[in-house]
Amino acid sequence: MTFYLYSEEIEKQIKAINKDIYLSMNGVNSELMDNHGLHYKKNYGVGLLRLKEIARKYEFSTLLAERLWDIDVRETKILATMLYPSIHLNKEVAYRFMYQANTTELIEQLSLNLIRNFADFSNYAIDWMNDNCESVRCSTLLALSRTIDCFSEKQLDELIYVAISFANSAIFFEAKAISVFLRFYLKSYMKNREKIMNLIKDFQLSENRNLRYIFEELTLC
Repeated sequence: MTFYLYSEEIEKQIKAINKDIYLSMNGVNSELMDNHGLHYKKNYGVGLLRLKEIARKYEFSTLLAERLWDIDVRETKILATMLYPSIHLNKEVAYRFMYQANTTELIEQLSLNLIRNFADFSNYAIDWMNDNCESVRCSTLLALSRTIDCFSEKQLDELIYVAISFANSAIFFEAKAISVFLRFYLKSYMKNREKIMNLIKDFQLSENRNLRYIFEELTLC
């Protein structure tokens, strides 16, 4: 259990956010998400555009964001990724959020809204790519796809080899994240396309459909 210093202002903000979420609930969306495998402890089905509108009402705040994350509701977790000030993000908080991200949607939002903006991301990406936790690896892969220019070619080569080493045991979402990373890489380093295709050439005829998916996605580049 995480303990926080009491703040009357933060509690007022959380109460107001919960009210906005409740008034914006969409049962149809919630049911559709559940049917598509997005299983949350609590999900009000509020759309991402509406969540962005709610987030714009508040200033970035580490305390507010961490409290929202720990409420364990879909909408509050996504809002936490939007309201956490990346300038104050550290390795421990970033890892905790990635480790606890329990749906593909939350992994995507966390990577897009926060992890890719982490100033020290390039210092930890390789360690996180080698992590045993699938959500940590996927979050890292998706953040990598938006931060290619922050890495040297040598670093990217290592990251690519690690990503490919996990491909055989990857579930579909991780395979998709690997392909997204590699496609963004090739946008910046098309000169290395032949090298990448040689690394995954055996994927084409593999019995593993996820490997075939990665190969097919890369042939589109």
